[in-house]
Amino acid sequence: MLKRRLSAAVSALLVLALGPFCLAGPWYTATPLETGGGGLGLSNAAHVTGGLAGGSAFLWEDGFVTEIGTLPGHSLSAGHAVNSSGQIAGWSGIWPSGEEYPREMRAIFWDDGVLTDVGTLEGDPGSWAHDINESGQVVGFSGAIDESYENRPFLWEDGVITELATLAGGFGQPLGINDDGEVTGWSLAADALQHACIWSDGGITDLGLPSGALYSQGRGINNQGQVAGWAGNWLEGWSRRAMLWDGGACTDLGTLGGAYSRGYSINEAGQIVGDSTTWGGEEHAFLRQNGVTCDLNNLVPAEFDWVLYRAQDINDSGEILVKGTREGEVAAFLLTPVPVPAPGALVLGIFGIGVAGVFRWIRRL
Repeated sequence: MLKRRLSAAVSALLVLALGPFCLAGPWYTATPLETGGGGLGLSNAAHVTGGLAGGSAFLWEDGFVTEIGTLPGHSLSAGHAVNSSGQIAGWSGIWPSGEEYPREMRAIFWDDGVLTDVGTLEGDPGSWAHDINESGQVVGFSGAIDESYENRPFLWEDGVITELATLAGGFGQPLGINDDGEVTGWSLAADALQHACIWSDGGITDLGLPSGALYSQGRGINNQGQVAGWAGNWLEGWSRRAMLWDGGACTDLGTLGGAYSRGYSINEAGQIVGDSTTWGGEEHAFLRQNGVTCDLNNLVPAEFDWVLYRAQDINDSGEILVKGTREGEVAAFLLTPVPVPAPGALVLGIFGIGVAGVFRWIRRL
C-alpha cells in the first residue's frame, strides 16, 4: 500500500515539476554496443571507442567492432576519443592486474589500421592521449604515470608533439579539444591548486575556481568556446559539482538531488552530459538542456531495465554514449534521440515516462 501511494504521489510531482523542462525534450532509444561495458568516446558520425574486456582499444561503427591492438610489447590499450573519420586517440601500455598504476604508458593515434606511438615530451617516462578533433589534432599529457600529477600538456599534429604552456604551477592536463584547436583541461596555478583553463593561440587562460572550490577542471569544449567540467572541495569529502564556463561566467549545473555531479561533454547546441548522485544516493547519468539537469533514466523506454549511471559523451546530433548497470553487469549503450511527439501524445508520453522513472526507484525499495 505504501509503495502504491508513494508511486502515485512522486510520479505526479515529477510530471508537474520536471515535465515542461526535461521530458518535453528528446526521448531516446538505447542501442547496446556489445563491447563488454567499454565506451569512452563518441564521434559526430556515431563511431565509438574505448577498451574491450580483453584489453584492446576498439572502434565501434554501425554495430561492428574493430580491435585496435597494442604497441609492441604492451598488454593493454584503450581509445579515449574518436573523430568522424574514425581516427582514435588513446593509450597503450603495461598494466599488470592488481597494480594501481601502469608500469609503462604511451599515447597512441590510430588511423585506418595503422597504430602510431605519439611519443613523449623530452625526458618524460610516459604519455596519455585524451582527445582528438576533426582535423586529427591530439591533446594529452606527458610525464609521470602515478599519483603525482606531474604531467606536462601537449598537442600532437602530423607526427609532431609540442608542449603547451601552463599556469604558474608548471604542470597540467589537456582533456578536450574543439575543431578550432582550442583546448581545455587543468593546470596548476600559483596557489598550487588545479584550475580549469583554456589553451588558445599559443596562450593559456585561467578559468579560475568557483567560490568555495579547491580544484576545477574542464573536460569538454565546443566550437563556441563553452566548457563543461566540474569543480570541488576535497575538504568536504571530495564534493564536486558539474560546471559550465561560458564567456567568463561560471554556472553550477546542480545535481539530481544528491551531493555531487560531473560534466563530461558538451555539444554545439550546448547540451551537457555527465553523472550525478540522486537524493537516494545512486549514481545516474544526466543531460543538461534548457537550463535544467535531467535524469536520463527518465528519457528511455519504460521497458529498458538498466540503470544508466554515467553519460560519457554527446555528439552534435544529440546522440549520447552512456554506461549502464543491471544486477552487477555493466554495459555501454548509444542513446539516439527520437522525434518529439505531437502535443496530445506528448502529454501522455510525459506522464508515462515520469511514472516509469519513479517505478524503477520504487522497485528498489
